[in-house]
Amino acid sequence: MRITYKSFDSKMASREKLFKAAIEFANKLERQDIISITHSEDRDNIVLTVWYWTAEPDKGAEMKARRDQDVARLSPSADGTVPRLVAPDEVTRTRKSADTHTGMGSNKPDLSLDSPQGPK
Repeated sequence: MRITYKSFDSKMASREKLFKAAIEFANKLERQDIISITHSEDRDNIVLTVWYWTAEPDKGAEMKARRDQDVARLSPSADGTVPRLVAPDEVTRTRKSADTHTGMGSNKPDLSLDSPQGPK
């Protein structure tokens, strides 16, 4: 079980419609699941919030956890290798990320004209 809420804002409706919508929502909940109904008013803006218990999973938290796991799987490891996804749930380590396009970190000698190893 977790606590959640549903808010009703008067920007979209009159005071009567706002209260009616909050009451209709609260009436759909089990009485023991309702924690409270709060009210806030600032000039012309009214917000009613129904706080209640639910057994439904927090989809936003689940999506964030999956995204964090994916980022962790694809982050460079301590040895500098970068994982490469091969199949679902399978990760293979590949060469160091600095070695892919720039030539930096390469074991190949620098044979450019300005190199001490290259032609003069």
